[in-house]
Amino acid sequence: MAERPTLVAWSGGVGSSYALRWTCAQQTGPVWAVTVDTDGCDVPVLEAMREHALALGASEHRVISAQGVFYRELLGPLLLLGARVGGVVPWWIAEEYARAEALATLAREWDACALVHGSHTGDSGVPSELLWAARAPKLERFAPARGRSAKELDPEAAGEDVESVWGTRWPTLALQDPWEEPDEDTFARIPDPAEVNDLPEELTLEFAGGLPVAAGGQRMDPPNLFTRLNRLGERHGYGRGVHVRRTALGVLERAAYECPGLAIVTAAREALDAVSLTAAQLALLGSLRELYVPEFCAGRRSEPALRAVEVAARELCNGVDGEVRVRLARGTLEVQGARRHPPRTGTAVPVPLVEASVALEALRLRAESYAPHDDA
Repeated sequence: MAERPTLVAWSGGVGSSYALRWTCAQQTGPVWAVTVDTDGCDVPVLEAMREHALALGASEHRVISAQGVFYRELLGPLLLLGARVGGVVPWWIAEEYARAEALATLAREWDACALVHGSHTGDSGVPSELLWAARAPKLERFAPARGRSAKELDPEAAGEDVESVWGTRWPTLALQDPWEEPDEDTFARIPDPAEVNDLPEELTLEFAGGLPVAAGGQRMDPPNLFTRLNRLGERHGYGRGVHVRRTALGVLERAAYECPGLAIVTAAREALDAVSLTAAQLALLGSLRELYVPEFCAGRRSEPALRAVEVAARELCNGVDGEVRVRLARGTLEVQGARRHPPRTGTAVPVPLVEASVALEALRLRAESYAPHDDA
């Protein structure tokens, strides 16, 4: 009978490298390094990750493709709701859910004995552990990198974290003082806005059902579309920054991020919402967002109310179809125009209707205040 494997969530970075080394030292059975691909990694990248994992002692490297499920079930609802955590779409938490779900499924299929992740800052990794506890309660769960110092993690022994199409984020100890300004070398790919070409560049984004489907007149799948938007943002120093958030356990966390594609889509969607949704619809969307985001970030995605929120968000955004034209220059984005499909026509309000509306509102105000008035 084959020995039961231990599964390690594998990205190749500092935390997962430490977790893999630790697991290989602790476990006598096979150790699998498992990469969950949410955006379509290139073959050379995956091969480099495989070689690195085997060099650290892994028995084998497995890749699970999760692009479609990730965008449809995790990132998509966040975009529909306009979700923000510290001003940023929490794509990294969505990726953590995707990894945790994929590893839990693999663990059941192969009768694994333990699950391991390499999250090492604050209480990151809580969503994974909650999901594993619910889906695979009999398995042991380990977070060996949590609370380790930079020296213990040994960054020199780690490979490079694979850059996600959705974004990159660094909750490093050097950023934990909210008074300190990050060094320029904190950011890996987006240059200082002061150092980029100052010639503005325009692009038209097309949305269907509240989600982006085309850029510059070309329809693309989500990874390719966001890759194009990332390059646009990088050319103009847009989509990077430092944000602060409260983690699942209330810990204050400050992190640097780069997510130009998500930043562009978010700004464009806000402009399209303004010309597509009524005031009541916008208010409802905001209420749904306030309910959804804290639960999602706390690891409680299995909460039935969140499924209902996702259904409601899709229904609300069903008519958010249209185009938005944006202009980027030196770290800024300006919306140049937004139009819905089909366009609203005949929006000019007739004068008699305006006068009738004023009279009705005056009657309502009088009734509420019981103010005396002249019937004449």
